[in-house]
Amino acid sequence: MKILIVLPGLILACCLLVGCATYKPTARSPQKAAEVCGSLEVSPQGVHTPNLWHVYLVRVDGRRLGFVNNRSTEPVLVDPGVHVLTVRAQSSRINLWEHGQVELTADLKAGHAYQLQFAWRPGLMTYWVEDMATHDEVSLRKWLSPACHVYHNMNWILVVPSFKF
Repeated sequence: MKILIVLPGLILACCLLVGCATYKPTARSPQKAAEVCGSLEVSPQGVHTPNLWHVYLVRVDGRRLGFVNNRSTEPVLVDPGVHVLTVRAQSSRINLWEHGQVELTADLKAGHAYQLQFAWRPGLMTYWVEDMATHDEVSLRKWLSPACHVYHNMNWILVVPSFKF
């Protein structure tokens, strides 16, 4: 009986700890912080099936952004300085879900706006961070082979493993 009483308390404590692990910038205005926004990229899959990719920020320095910014291309305020940005790209084709996630190190400056960039070709995804005003790359490019899942009869089936380069 004691286990049943302690279990809800442990679940609540874990939820509170996870909430504390979210990223919250100390700078609250775009003039004092850097703005990082995702992007929507279209890659042709064939004549009739273009693929829309959502490229978005998942974590800053290992701390998640929370559920509000999931798959969002809206700007996220980040404190100036060198940060490790976890970036995810996810496709939206019917019956096929491709995705990839990398960590990019970028030196962000206050008052600047940055966009998460992405390029796709069959079997290879390329990620980088770019200053929106100057178009300078502020991170090194990273390449990744996407993971690919086929959706069939309410089940996800792993088709291709993911490899980092």
